[in-house]
This record gives sequence, structure tokens and C-alpha cells, in this order.
Amino acid sequence: NAVLIGLHQRTDVFRMQRQINAFGGEPLMAILPGLAMDELWHLVGSVERTLHGLAWLVMAAGLAGLVAVIVASLGERRRELAILRSVGAGRRHIVGLLVTEGAMATAAGIVLGVAVVEAAGHLLAPWLRARLGLDLSGAAQSMEALRILGAVLATGIAASLIPAWRASRMALADGLLPRL
Repeated sequence: NAVLIGLHQRTDVFRMQRQINAFGGEPLMAILPGLAMDELWHLVGSVERTLHGLAWLVMAAGLAGLVAVIVASLGERRRELAILRSVGAGRRHIVGLLVTEGAMATAAGIVLGVAVVEAAGHLLAPWLRARLGLDLSGAAQSMEALRILGAVLATGIAASLIPAWRASRMALADGLLPRL
């Protein structure tokens, strides 16, 4: 900013801005592009943090849905789990099966989500470049994105532990009792 108007010290920029803004002869206004861009990035950063928060809420809702689906399917698979326990499958085996199911469902959701985002990025790339000057290529391969996807997978596995623990506790007694 200082170079554009011939100043030699960075601190002189604010003094010059004050002089231009206070000049009474003409209706002038001094705008510092660097300061304006900093304010813009601060605003964009707030919006970005809000969108990240919404994404985490969507992920939490999806994981709650995963737990609900696994718990609901346990009611239908009570006898299957009881038979597995009666033929020698231990609690660890039952937990392992249900955690694997949850991990596979989470991994499938991640793969599908990344595929949809990449496809939409490729389809919309010319429009985004022409209208907004945005280039989103390689966004899904960033290290931050991979860490987030890893966290989603780990959270999905942890969420599937809830119904797995419940099933392992109730498997033997629950499914072999005759239903009246």
C-alpha cells in the first residue's frame, strides 16, 4: 500500500489515510486494499467456520442414523446372533461382526460422498472458473480432507460399538427363548 503512493515507511500509511479522510477540499476517501482484504478474509473465515460446524452436525446426524439402523436390525437378527453364540462365537466375535458392519457402512458412505463431490466438481468446474474464477481441483485430496475423512471413519467405528456392545450382552439369552 505504501509503495503505491510513494511512502517510505509502512507506518506512514495510516497517517496518510487519516490526512486524506480529513481533507476538506474534496470528498476523498482513502482505502487500504490490504486492510480491506484482511476484513474480507475475516468475514469469509467466519462463514467457513459456520459451514464446518454444520458439516459436523450433519455427520453426527448420519452417525446417529447408523446407530439407529444397526440397533433396529438387531431386532431382526436376534436369533442369528443367538445361534452364533450357541455354536461358540464369543462376545468379541459378535462385537467384531457388528463393528465391521458399521465400518463398512461408514466407508461406503465416505466413498460415495467423495465420488459425488468429485463428479460435481468436474461437472461444475468450467462454470465455476468462468463465473467466479474458482478452481477446486484437488480439494478432496488435501491432507486436511484426508484427516477429516479418517476422523469420520473412526467416529463411525466408535458409534457402531454401541449396538455391538448391546448385541453381545443380549445375544445368547435373547434369541434362544421361545416367543409366545
